[in-house]
Amino acid sequence: MILRILYLVALLGVIGGDARDDSDAKMGGEGFGNVVMLAVLVGILLLGAIVVIALLALNGQFENTNVDPAV
Repeated sequence: MILRILYLVALLGVIGGDARDDSDAKMGGEGFGNVVMLAVLVGILLLGAIVVIALLALNGQFENTNVDPAV
């Protein structure tokens, strides 16, 4: 069954082409999409930093008192 599904995916990759015409104009919004992607990446980095600081605070592993949230 898995082999048949893989064959189907491979067949769709061979048969299926791009339905768009190359002469189609862009719809716009690419710049806003880049801004949103940048905001999401910054948010992910901030969330990761908060999680790391929280884990360090729970374990008491701070050597620098400037970033220790428990002080």
